[in-house]
Amino acid sequence: MKSSGRIIEITERLAEELRAGHYGAPGERFLTVRQLAGRFGVSLSSACRIFSELSERQLICLDGKNYYITTGYVPKESPYGGILAKSRRRMLGMIENNINTPYFSALAQELSGAAAKEGYRLILATSGGDIRREAEILRDFRELGVCGVFTCPSIAPGLTDIYSIYPLPVVSLGRDLELENCDTVLVDNFSAGAQAAKHLYEIGCRRFAYVGLKSYIGEDPRVKGFCSRLDSLGYSDTDISILTAGKNGEDIDISTISGELYRLLHELPDSLRMGIFCYHDLLAVETLHLIKHRESVNSRHLMVPKDVAIIGFDDLPISSLVTPSLTTISYRFASIAKKSLEIMLDYIGNPEHITGKYPVASSLTVRESTAAREE
Repeated sequence: MKSSGRIIEITERLAEELRAGHYGAPGERFLTVRQLAGRFGVSLSSACRIFSELSERQLICLDGKNYYITTGYVPKESPYGGILAKSRRRMLGMIENNINTPYFSALAQELSGAAAKEGYRLILATSGGDIRREAEILRDFRELGVCGVFTCPSIAPGLTDIYSIYPLPVVSLGRDLELENCDTVLVDNFSAGAQAAKHLYEIGCRRFAYVGLKSYIGEDPRVKGFCSRLDSLGYSDTDISILTAGKNGEDIDISTISGELYRLLHELPDSLRMGIFCYHDLLAVETLHLIKHRESVNSRHLMVPKDVAIIGFDDLPISSLVTPSLTTISYRFASIAKKSLEIMLDYIGNPEHITGKYPVASSLTVRESTAAREE
């Protein structure tokens, strides 16, 4: 027991010191097993167990006879960077957290085509939002010889810890991981939210609601842009309702907002029109169905778009198939793919590459769900 406690103590100390850079920058050689055993006064067997645990945490990596530090992006000029450069193939990895989502499949298709034009193959993997699975995929990608990784990250806590120590170039799509070693390409969500608010106001809405995800609402820039624009138009918190949907496994549970939505509709005066902006099209379609199937409110049947106007986000195929067709915030997947690949290739080939954030403009596609109100 004492031996196990000592091993844990040394492992935690080394993990902390590695992250702090006490043993050098990413890509530099780490201690040998004998050096570690001698420095901490433990047996070679105990030293091997410590190395195994640090490798499992992906803080160091064994290549040949040497261990190398992998606590972040590994530059080509470092010892391990030179080894990686020689073993890379013209392949790029892409991790999606939910392959069944139309957004991810459309983006993957565009990115695969753009990569092929530059002579790269795109390898696609899905993590299901599982952090351990994501870490395994990243390790597999590195061992397969990919040059860099695109990620469509989930909002799972702890995900940034995995990417902060990844030795290869990373470009995040759709969410800012706020990491120095990671580029970000995403739609200007704040402006999109403001655009939705402006449109709902211009078509005569004077009560407003946002339907978002419970697990993400605190950092959701779409609701921030939505509320900011309404605030500039003179509306207070009492005029804006925030509804947050939970999940049932991987699926959105729309029933978690039904009661609050019905209350809002029940309190809606005859003379006022409500405007609802949803985090994405699937939530908007579910919200539309809830309103359409509500029998009556104050002895009247509320209609979309006459009494309630709805806007979604993503411009998925379903948005033009529902009745009434859905107004939505749209953007070109081809633009995202082109920009993302351009950044990735610079990251791979330019030793002076500086990571940054690159917004992609969105546009409003107006359909029947926000048609002008007939008086």
